[in-house]
Amino acid sequence: MYKEIKNIFTVDVGNTNTSVAKWINGEPEYCSIDLINSSSVVIISDVKGVNLKLPSKKVIRINQKNLSTFGKMESKYGLKAGSDRLLFAYAGYEMITSEQRLKKILLIDSGTFSTLDIVSTMGFEGGIIVPGVELIKNAFKTGDQLHPPCQKGHQRESLYPFQDTKTTLSQAAWYILESLTLRIVQEYKVDHVLITGGNGDSLRNIILKSNIPNTYDPMFVHRGIYHFFRNELGQTEPFMK
Repeated sequence: MYKEIKNIFTVDVGNTNTSVAKWINGEPEYCSIDLINSSSVVIISDVKGVNLKLPSKKVIRINQKNLSTFGKMESKYGLKAGSDRLLFAYAGYEMITSEQRLKKILLIDSGTFSTLDIVSTMGFEGGIIVPGVELIKNAFKTGDQLHPPCQKGHQRESLYPFQDTKTTLSQAAWYILESLTLRIVQEYKVDHVLITGGNGDSLRNIILKSNIPNTYDPMFVHRGIYHFFRNELGQTEPFMK
């Protein structure tokens, strides 16, 4: 069984960042890629196709092989979706199948781009991709009379309407994401919101004010990687370098 396999690492190669987690007693902990050695089992999700040079001889890369399914999860997405989106959805789908009270979940990955996807009892239903918080803020730098917004990761302030240019610009991204989130939750009768990504904690603070049931976990994609490996691949899956 998988609990007998030691020295397991999951690697999430995103658009701008790569994160590594080591699994200890079924739970992930962020770590350095330098901890991976020749005996490590490494499972990789890679949206960029980067050829990581790793010392391990036991490497599995997770790819979408069938457009209609992703492992046990049905997929209604007509074109090939990024592996990080599918693995996040897979983690959400596991939550739905284990908790009968949940029928439909909104998945928000607030990173370089923000993805807002729906996963339900029917599987991965797709969603929308918009520029992330920092990309929206940076767009204002092109204006002749506009100034760069405030510091990275700044949360949404509550005192709308704002009365100075710096605050007006810096808060725009948060209001865009909040309005998208509320519309999707209300229109599609979402039971729960799962949040991950570099700006996920700040986004969660906005959602908390709306009393929407939610869970924030920066490890959701890593959980999807690990659970896909555990549930779908099996120990008989050949390791690939």
